[in-house]
Amino acid sequence: GEFWTIHGKSGAGKSTLLNLLGLIDAFDEGTVSLFGKNAPKINSKAALLLRRNKISYLFQNHGLIEDETIMDNLNIPFIYRKTRRREKIKLQQEALAKVSLDYPLKTKVYRLSGGEKQRLAFAKLLLEDKELILADEPTGSLDNENRNHILNLLFQQHRAGKTVIVVTHDPYIIEKSPRSFSIDSWQETKKRGCEI
Repeated sequence: GEFWTIHGKSGAGKSTLLNLLGLIDAFDEGTVSLFGKNAPKINSKAALLLRRNKISYLFQNHGLIEDETIMDNLNIPFIYRKTRRREKIKLQQEALAKVSLDYPLKTKVYRLSGGEKQRLAFAKLLLEDKELILADEPTGSLDNENRNHILNLLFQQHRAGKTVIVVTHDPYIIEKSPRSFSIDSWQETKKRGCEI
């Protein structure tokens, strides 16, 4: 897998590019290649199966169900998998520990801060365990310590063989990324990158 950051001015199309790669938005011209094939139309069964089985999306606005509990949100990755209740709870608690979120599973999501919601969204992503991770400003609402923690988790996913594409304005994340792409100049910058 690869680890890329995409950066550029607001409104330049960074999130749109992620939405095209994530089969959320349709494109008018050209082609998008995913997993070695041309991307299917976004409303096709093939696109649905790719989103369900191969693509994780970490949304800028968390993508959580606010009126439901932490457990309800962490149950979503298990909808299409048969997992025993006890095993599911164990996996959920492990994912929460990895993102340093220490709340009972019955806690309502709306009670969490913005940074805690983003860490919960990342815990959900860990449970999804998909090949392609698309992250739209995943650390925008986090302090430096939590930003570094989430960035390390993204690097761990990359080392596990996943492809990670991060849209960010954060110069620190761009600097640490092995590869970055400026959407303003359409220029790739290769960097050494390092773990935090």
